[in-house]
Amino acid sequence: MWWLLALPALAQDPETEPAPTSDEPAVSTDPDEAEEIEAEEVDAEMIVYGRLAIDRASDAIIKKMEGLGYEARQKGDRIVFRPPLGWMGAAIFEDGIMSFRRSVMGASPPDDSVNTQLIRTIDPEVSGTTGYGLRFWVLPSMKKVEPVRAALLEAIGPELSRYNAVVARTALQERLADLPDRLDAVWNSGTPLVGTATLSTPADRRHHVLDYWASRGSTPEGRLTARAVSDWLEAVVQASAHPITEDERKEYERRRGDGLTLP
Repeated sequence: MWWLLALPALAQDPETEPAPTSDEPAVSTDPDEAEEIEAEEVDAEMIVYGRLAIDRASDAIIKKMEGLGYEARQKGDRIVFRPPLGWMGAAIFEDGIMSFRRSVMGASPPDDSVNTQLIRTIDPEVSGTTGYGLRFWVLPSMKKVEPVRAALLEAIGPELSRYNAVVARTALQERLADLPDRLDAVWNSGTPLVGTATLSTPADRRHHVLDYWASRGSTPEGRLTARAVSDWLEAVVQASAHPITEDERKEYERRRGDGLTLP
């Protein structure tokens, strides 16, 4: 039952950052410099994406679960974790979510390492037998099981968060890779990014792209997308016979309100 004792400890003892050493550079207190460093760190973090990064994040989840006593069985993108004790039910990881399969009853060979007394502290109604012959277990109430599963989710939380962040970054980078072609279609043939109505004039097409730029969120992902649109505007629209007007620049930069500017 070591795994059961380890869950609360893992949940309550998060990893801490190592203390800075004297060899580490001092952190700047200049607001402008700090903002520039933060932006660089965000962009650098976004580079970690792709199938290999997703596989590594998935492997980290498997390693953590195995360290907690679970046995992993992978079926495509779906991973089923066999629990240390059958009455807990299997844990299932799929689409970035860890869920649980509720088990009803079963039997397993005797295991001298099982602490029956500890099981009964979780659910006094569970009757586990040790020694020769089979050890039987029945379904404990969800009221008793939920704290154990909650502790497991808290322990595996950092790995789950990392996995979902890598998946989100991968999806973002794929969208950014496709974005120039989609913007070219807007500019050259009037095909909108959203909807089906054809954009007839250069002004309509320019406003459509500017509206897309202004409506991207001020999150790191939104700002990266806005920068990608801005780069495209500079390379295509500003070099055309129909560049952004001064009134348009003022209006759409005001709509963003987060300091990003148009080319």
